[in-house]
Amino acid sequence: MDHSTPVTSGSSLTSKKRLLDLPNELICCVVDSVTLLRKDRYDDSRDTQTLSNLSQTCQIFHLLCNSQLFSNINLDESKDAAGLLIRSLIEAPELGVHVQRLTLRVIWESAEQCEKGLRKRLTHTQSNAIHHRGTLPNLRHLELEDPAVYFMNIPEVPRIFTGLLALPPLTSILTRYDNDRWGGLAQVASTGPFALEQIRFHETAIRGPELCRLLQLCPGLRVLEIEIDYHFFAPCFQPATHPGITTHLSTTLSTLCPRLQRLTLLHGDLSALRPPDDPCLTCLTDLEDLTVLETELPTIFRSPEDMANADITARLPAKLTQLTLHDIWYSDPRYCLYSLAPGSRPWIHERLDASTEPLTAMLLRLASSCLAGQLSGLRKVTVKTPTYEHDRGSTCDKIVEAFAKTGILFELISAHSTFPCPLMR
Repeated sequence: MDHSTPVTSGSSLTSKKRLLDLPNELICCVVDSVTLLRKDRYDDSRDTQTLSNLSQTCQIFHLLCNSQLFSNINLDESKDAAGLLIRSLIEAPELGVHVQRLTLRVIWESAEQCEKGLRKRLTHTQSNAIHHRGTLPNLRHLELEDPAVYFMNIPEVPRIFTGLLALPPLTSILTRYDNDRWGGLAQVASTGPFALEQIRFHETAIRGPELCRLLQLCPGLRVLEIEIDYHFFAPCFQPATHPGITTHLSTTLSTLCPRLQRLTLLHGDLSALRPPDDPCLTCLTDLEDLTVLETELPTIFRSPEDMANADITARLPAKLTQLTLHDIWYSDPRYCLYSLAPGSRPWIHERLDASTEPLTAMLLRLASSCLAGQLSGLRKVTVKTPTYEHDRGSTCDKIVEAFAKTGILFELISAHSTFPCPLMR
């Protein structure tokens, strides 16, 4: 038996290629696949260490990896890193070209260090520039968390962070706990309309004039989410100080945001949406393209009595497909859930007859109107309330059946937050 090793042709040896001999498109696919690696399945951050190591192998991979390494910048507990980042992007514009998403999160303990870092890192010229269009030319999403926006009150900072809103590619912004630091907006406004399509203010305290001024600059806005922290910033809606700017969205929302498709308004009972003497609550009906709405009952109704008798379909956009309602009218002693801290006073949980509640009357009327052909596009109704968790009967089941007859899915969200309702145990 012949056990000799077969001869390998020279052509097969020469056919072997190095990784760098592949077309650039394939090399880019290799680099992109590295960004999918995670330390574990709960880790949302990219494996930047692997990318960093790969970028140090040769010049080609260095250039290719930079676009991935700098596409998403996330600063946590930044201390003076915020100032260093800004200075680096200004002085090395070839890196800023890759940034598409910027997230700044700073803990309170680092606030003073961050302020010192900004003053130390930025030159006088850099600090006083109104905006740096060449710094982040491809930034698409900006996310700021308090006290990151706190730095907007530092003289060196407002025109830098707020100026990012004027970047042509920026289409999405999210802020959390911004504490109403929106200085410098008037200066940036002189640049013209913004390209923003999505604005999300979560637990914000932005004042009415600044909010309307910002919306006025975003004619292409499609998604607007406003969650006002009304427990701590009740006086955030003050009289307008800018000519032509109102604190009430009801008079301006459809004009400022004619292309709005998704709207979240969780503002508490501050009458922030409409003037107190507004004779007709039809501000939402003017949003002709709106399909998804999440809001609280006072946005649509003046009182529980109004809710029990009014025709809700006359106050909703005609193209609505999803409706989420938050019931905040449960401050009576039957509930006592949100506004009280555990231990401050006894928690009260009582059974009630939910079939007689104004909320039930409104929901059943809505189902009947949809069955009659109103809001023909509505497919899902979600309600957050403790009412049906405290019900002595099966009112919620009857509501589900009423909506099912119209082909609409009805869902109930527990209003007990992280605390389970003891009546449901």
